[in-house]
Amino acid sequence: MRKPRDVQRSRVYAWERSFRQPEQGLGEIRAKDPFPPQLLRLFQDAWKWGSERMGRHDHKFADWWGDEVPALTFSPRLKRFSAHAGFVSVGGGWLKPGIAFGTAGFITPRHTLLHELAHVFTMFDGDGRPFGAAGHDPRFCRVALDLYARYLGVDESKALVSAVEQRVRIADTWSLPEVSP
Repeated sequence: MRKPRDVQRSRVYAWERSFRQPEQGLGEIRAKDPFPPQLLRLFQDAWKWGSERMGRHDHKFADWWGDEVPALTFSPRLKRFSAHAGFVSVGGGWLKPGIAFGTAGFITPRHTLLHELAHVFTMFDGDGRPFGAAGHDPRFCRVALDLYARYLGVDESKALVSAVEQRVRIADTWSLPEVSP
């Protein structure tokens, strides 16, 4: 079975560029070095805040995450790209939901980390199964916008106007879509 097409992907990237401000970044990331402290602080704070918020909209969220935190790791496959959210290798052949960064040195913008974290928040359905069709769906856009507003100071009303201009659909809440039996 083929994965459904991510119809909003290019529109979401254009939408994000419309309100993204130049920034210093979170420090250079290299595969042989530990992650920069400012990246880890933002990741941990955003995960904690988002987990509490997600738990209010999805009662099973805490059941399948518990006290777990998504993995942060490196992937030699990502030389061209800065980051990717999904199931990442954590050693010993184990896969865990998380964010993988490319092995080439680069400065990671805060919006990149938050964008990928929004993917992690929206990668499962209410039963803890991978929700692979999500991609850049309206729920992802709602989670990303809330993270950008909180951690980057993005003006939500201006971002929503830009979303209409870019034809990006944004959900009203973090809630999972209703599925008919």
